[in-house]
Amino acid sequence: MQAIIDNLRHFITDNFLYGVDISNLQNDTSLINSGLVDSAGIMEVVAYVEETFNISVDDADLLPTNFDSMNGIAHFINNKKMRL
Repeated sequence: MQAIIDNLRHFITDNFLYGVDISNLQNDTSLINSGLVDSAGIMEVVAYVEETFNISVDDADLLPTNFDSMNGIAHFINNKKMRL
């Protein structure tokens, strides 16, 4: 799961923070409440997850528990892949 989190951290840094060091960002930090990603940005994260991890994200999957933190996203990806 760490590889997924590292991949997500790289994507978020490059696409939302433009290279700013986020080494102190915790894996359970809320991406929305911390201001790192807005609601439109979450849709970019969803598209990235679908393309990179070859999974489909249904409307019912768009829950804060699935997409509000790197841990949540990584757990979602793992759970979705196990169901394939």
